[in-house]
Amino acid sequence: MRYASGASSAGIGVIAVVGGGVAHDSSMPRFTVVGTLGPVHDRTERPDEEPLDNAQDWVAEHTRRYVASDGADGHLWNGVPTLVLTTRGRRTGRLRRNALIYGTDGDAFVVVASYGGAPANPAWYANLEADPEVTVQVGADKFAARARTANLAEKKRLWPAMVSIWPDYDNYRQKTDRAIPVVLLERS
Repeated sequence: MRYASGASSAGIGVIAVVGGGVAHDSSMPRFTVVGTLGPVHDRTERPDEEPLDNAQDWVAEHTRRYVASDGADGHLWNGVPTLVLTTRGRRTGRLRRNALIYGTDGDAFVVVASYGGAPANPAWYANLEADPEVTVQVGADKFAARARTANLAEKKRLWPAMVSIWPDYDNYRQKTDRAIPVVLLERS
């Protein structure tokens, strides 16, 4: 018995068990579908694909100004540095863009999935959990990166550094019961 996976004609990921029975045609293996993965999306970024910006108007406007000016208008926001993170939507497959406050750790860029202390993580974080291959823009520098959640030791070290950049992160942590993720964006 072996497992196979692929996409159906409807674009749904399928996991199947191959073997274990007599097929109608001996040249065709018998299989049983044991689960589906949901929609399968092409993860490559296409030049003509227009990303969707954050649903909050002020964030979307900040993001658009940042991108249009190569960061000249928007890199510094309220006195702190910001970057533009582009993820692939986990359900839609569409590109999603957000301006986020950042810090650095060596060559990595660090962002915090605080969502203002809301009970759930922001959608961009769920997207990068599903597909960690992202695009980052810092000023005029645009590059592919791989996102990963900081482990506990890294988070313990990085949290105070991020709070020194944006002190409200500590207030957000007090507002929620969830562990606020710290994310490292590493050039690919």
